[in-house]
Amino acid sequence: MRLEQSRVYLSVATLALVAGLTGCTKLKARDSLNKGVAAFKQAQYQEAVEYFKRSIELDPEFLTARLYLATAYMSQYVPGSESPDNLKVAQEAHDEFRRVLERDPNNTIAIASIASLYFHQKKFDEAEEWYR
Repeated sequence: MRLEQSRVYLSVATLALVAGLTGCTKLKARDSLNKGVAAFKQAQYQEAVEYFKRSIELDPEFLTARLYLATAYMSQYVPGSESPDNLKVAQEAHDEFRRVLERDPNNTIAIASIASLYFHQKKFDEAEEWYR
């Protein structure tokens, strides 16, 4: 009887620990998001990207962090510049906005942002498709 009771207590303790750690991880993800937003507001986009990535690492389901990450990449894009770094940041923005749409197909911010990126890249046919 005592062995059975001990197992129950151990199971309950384990569940409580796991639940606590999960909650702690989500708090850390939220903290990283907040730090990223602060950096973003100061136009420190690369720093913001790192915070948003950290937030997503901590909570892969945190869609708000992914949307901010995509927006931070997009904010670094310079229309008209064909440098490899600039094209890479545009692609990163596209990729992240599409990841948002995988989970939230009607996210109007992601849809409009993809259209805007295509427009600024002078890919007008693609932009028009996304604006529809």
